[in-house]
Amino acid sequence: GCEIVNMGRDLMTAEEFVTSYADSKRFFAPENACQAYIIALGANDITWCKSGAPFGSMDDVNFDDYEKNAESFVGQYVKIIQKIRAIEPKCRIFVVTMPKDFWEKSEPDIAEFREKHADFLRSLTGIFEFLYVVDLRKYGAVYDEKFSEIYYCGGHLNAMGYKYTADVISTYIDFIIRNNYKDFSQVAFIGKGVHNFNEKW
Repeated sequence: GCEIVNMGRDLMTAEEFVTSYADSKRFFAPENACQAYIIALGANDITWCKSGAPFGSMDDVNFDDYEKNAESFVGQYVKIIQKIRAIEPKCRIFVVTMPKDFWEKSEPDIAEFREKHADFLRSLTGIFEFLYVVDLRKYGAVYDEKFSEIYYCGGHLNAMGYKYTADVISTYIDFIIRNNYKDFSQVAFIGKGVHNFNEKW
């Protein structure tokens, strides 16, 4: 019974999403506000940062005017959250860390980026209300050689791999909801203009 909107595209970076792609698709238009968002960005930002763009820190975020955020990965990623919350202040947001895989053995700079990425996402729970981490890096399977043999086709997941990933993320979100039920007891009212307010609302 849920309507799901795929806001993604291949090779997407946080910077491209927030500065051009999302606006071209009107994802930040008030009439397209959603009750919940899953943000799984970062993999393509590895290349973006390796080419010279800064990873950044929360010092790059302007909480009064997100248009003044620095042009770092952190600044652009948080701008996505800020723009989402501008059109739907009570939406629930799930941010996804990147799982460990066998490529990290031979490319330690990738592992370093992913660790920084995961630490950054975990820090957001103390800054934004109703934001939760789907922490595949900490709790997910390691995408090792055996995993790759089954679930990959070339450098990307195959159909089974994407189905597996969807099942993992949906199960993880279900776990979050069941363990934070007070945060989700009134989500049916998000964006409806009516609420049975409690203290958190």
